[in-house]
Amino acid sequence: MIRILVADDHAVVRQGVVQILADVKDMLVKDEAQNGTETLDMVSKYEYDVVLLDISMPGRSGLEILEEIKAQRPKLADELEVNTGKLPHERLSDREHQVMLMLAGGKSVSDIASELCLSVKTISTYRTRIMEKMGMKKNAELTLYAVHNKLIN
Repeated sequence: MIRILVADDHAVVRQGVVQILADVKDMLVKDEAQNGTETLDMVSKYEYDVVLLDISMPGRSGLEILEEIKAQRPKLADELEVNTGKLPHERLSDREHQVMLMLAGGKSVSDIASELCLSVKTISTYRTRIMEKMGMKKNAELTLYAVHNKLIN
């Protein structure tokens, strides 16, 4: 049986996931958490095979929570570190790839938000995900990577 923790600040989302997974053989939503603190508390007390984590919860972001989960339960997080044989930019979603190229090209978060008709917060979230997935900390690293891999001129 696959034991699942569903962590989302929206009760309706949690309920929907629970309802969907109720019909899946060999999967059990063991617990639910509505914020990062609850998530970390449950992960420290109980064993889960999967943590379904909203990355944009209020307070501490889901990405911060994920880092703590990885530190607390490395075997929960082993698959996150598996080398898939893909280059870092190939693991990005289409939108993340688009934003990565714009960041690498020197555009600011606010310029990208304006151009894509998205909020600055949304673009900042994309930037955080991109940096996490690619193991980088600065936009300059993205630029160097993009030039080296002939993604930009």
